[in-house]
Amino acid sequence: MLGVLSIPSLFYFVFMIFFLPESPRWLVSKGRMLEAKRILQRLRGRDDVAGEMALLLNTSLKYV
Repeated sequence: MLGVLSIPSLFYFVFMIFFLPESPRWLVSKGRMLEAKRILQRLRGRDDVAGEMALLLNTSLKYV
């Protein structure tokens, strides 16, 4: 019974590793602005994410 339940959890784990992007907030906090911008553009479906990038930058600087 436990073996049957482990199959979906392994599937979700593999899916998460290969397809879930890193958090834009974490990328900004590590100074990886270009990657954060690319991921935001992909998640939002638009090219102009400058306002959200500025917001992420301001919030990450507040905690430094």
